Amino acid sequence: MSTNIVLEVPSSRRVMHTQRLIFFAAALGLTSVVLFISTHRRANAFYTHSNTQHRQLSFFGGSFSDPKTVSLRAQPYGAIPLAVDDSSASVASPPYPSAEQRNNCQIIYVLGVEGATHHGFLPILESLAKNQADVNGLPYDVQYNAKALRYGLFGWYNNQGDIRRVFGNPQQAPPVDDPTLVRNVISQICPNDGKKHVLIEDNSFPCGQSDDPRSYRIHRQQDWLVMSPEELANSWSANNQPTNLYQFYDAYRPYADVKFVVLHRPFLETIASHAKWDTGPAVHSNIIRGFMLILRRFLDAHQFDMATGERLWTLVCVEKHFAKFYDYNDVQVTEARNAMLYNLASFMKWPTKECHHCFDSWHESTKDHVGILGQTNVGVLKEHMQSLRGVWPPLINGQQC
Repeated sequence: MSTNIVLEVPSSRRVMHTQRLIFFAAALGLTSVVLFISTHRRANAFYTHSNTQHRQLSFFGGSFSDPKTVSLRAQPYGAIPLAVDDSSASVASPPYPSAEQRNNCQIIYVLGVEGATHHGFLPILESLAKNQADVNGLPYDVQYNAKALRYGLFGWYNNQGDIRRVFGNPQQAPPVDDPTLVRNVISQICPNDGKKHVLIEDNSFPCGQSDDPRSYRIHRQQDWLVMSPEELANSWSANNQPTNLYQFYDAYRPYADVKFVVLHRPFLETIASHAKWDTGPAVHSNIIRGFMLILRRFLDAHQFDMATGERLWTLVCVEKHFAKFYDYNDVQVTEARNAMLYNLASFMKWPTKECHHCFDSWHESTKDHVGILGQTNVGVLKEHMQSLRGVWPPLINGQQC
């Protein structure tokens, strides 16, 4: 006879207690444990464990205006499992690094939807990181496009499969949170050599086309074209493309100081940057709004680092660093950009807050976004914008962009 036990656990202690409770239940011969996660302004969730099931995450609700009410559709039959089956897990704790080793491994994910100016912002952040040095004067080891990390997060490997051979030549990439994969990735990107390693990743949400040659675990799906934003945000495929943020953070945070830099760009400009994708602006807007819901839900549930208690993410309002935002007043533009660099360095706990050449490669778009979209589409997109009020951009310190 199946016996269930329901336990309420504060969300701030969720991961720390979950494994202990599962082992406790197993010792008592219980077939399953359901943990109720208490949240404060977050989505309620049930984590279910059994000897024959993978962990699954469900959110309950239905209103588009509140991202915390979106519910996650069940994983489809035959899909790649993106959670590790705990039934075979060892009782022994994994060999987590020391606090010093964790601090010397920093993973920064530049988080945003397609069209949020990832390509323009990345050189700024990379230059700021390369402007840093530790207390001994040793420059930070800054890596972008790290093959091992991209294999771990997205399942990517090149045509020669060289990075796949490093991980034992598996037929397909293991799940994002596979413990062995995670430890192998960390050993590749953050060797314990006394240096500060900074990894920067910026794949957008979503990323790539449905026929993209890159080896994503989950590609862009054709059925998204007929989904509403709510339906897409509920779908298993969208919540795992290009990666599963929940599994990424939970798996890597014991080994690295994980930070998120959230990008926001004005909505019409965001849609115009890929106006021909997804059959046109209106459908593309539906897909982008669905992913905004997914990102907002994750950010609301992960406001603070579980190890340090410090903020886990910060918001960059891209339009406030455009020269046109200040009518091309050079003094105001310089002040705004310097303030952004200072805030980013402070958030990262980096010692050097100034960077005189960080914007050297910055080029502002001169496209006519209204002309690209067309007046009819602009009217539709403005209605779509109204549905995002209070949802995107996300709140930080009680303010939006």
